[in-house]
Amino acid sequence: MELSEHEEDAGDVGGGCSSPPTPPHRVLTSAAPETIRCRYHECLRNHAAASGGHVVDGCGEFMPASTEEPLACAACGCHRSFHRRDPSPGRAGAARLPQLHLPASINSRAPPALLLPPAAAASKQGLPFPGYGTPSGGTGTTTASSSDERLRPSPVQPRRRSRTTFTREQKEQMLAFAERVGWRIQRQEEATVEHFCAQVGVRRQALKVWMHNNKHSFKQKQQQENRQEQQQ
Repeated sequence: MELSEHEEDAGDVGGGCSSPPTPPHRVLTSAAPETIRCRYHECLRNHAAASGGHVVDGCGEFMPASTEEPLACAACGCHRSFHRRDPSPGRAGAARLPQLHLPASINSRAPPALLLPPAAAASKQGLPFPGYGTPSGGTGTTTASSSDERLRPSPVQPRRRSRTTFTREQKEQMLAFAERVGWRIQRQEEATVEHFCAQVGVRRQALKVWMHNNKHSFKQKQQQENRQEQQQ
């Protein structure tokens, strides 16, 4: 009787199957990314790249167009990536990316290689597969050059942006108005700007862009004239 009880206890111990302990997972640590405030200067987009030349639009600084399109420049219409960028000296450090540590059990075994069917393997290598080369079911041949031509995307033609042209009288009136307001449109002068645009016949956005593109050149020209007058 005691022997049978001992055998039953031994059977319970041998038949029980306990799951192996799961490997401990490492804690995911991530460092908070540091934001880098950058300033975008002149536009470097080459508008004559298709003809082999080098022509820039003369935009001196990036200016967001609107809240709906913050990445488009209101002066030249180009994307912000075309403008020269320099990070601020106080936040020059690069942002740290979070580090992901996987458990050892996942990295220990690599997944087996997937086998492609013959038709898929032949099409991926650009080789003809029997029965699929021609519509009649023959063994047609497909060269690598023809397959490359089908896969090669067609070149995208650059979209030319229409430029606003002004008459000589409009430029003179806009220059006088810009010097009167200090080459900057204030919010409290919205009524004056709207009245001037209606009188001259230009849009408010066009006036703003013209003042942005020409304020540096006219200021430098005026400073040179003042120096020449002082020397005389």
